[in-house]
Amino acid sequence: MAWKRLAEDGGFAQAVGAIILGLMFATRFVRRQMALDDPMLDLRLFRRPALAAALIINILDFFVGFGILIVVAQFPSWYWG
Repeated sequence: MAWKRLAEDGGFAQAVGAIILGLMFATRFVRRQMALDDPMLDLRLFRRPALAAALIINILDFFVGFGILIVVAQFPSWYWG
């Protein structure tokens, strides 16, 4: 939503502030999870090449599928005007 507001309203300071705040919370979460003995999400799993590759493929598959969904939904208006 912050990116959308930045593009539409020009509310640059508020959008950038929201993005920076989100990155700060994400950094804090990652550092805290790495320090805990029993983390909620064990981030060390992402060091495994097989898991990292599977996640990258899954993310790419999601974006390709979403792109196809948008194209299929827009096709009638492109084709019939």
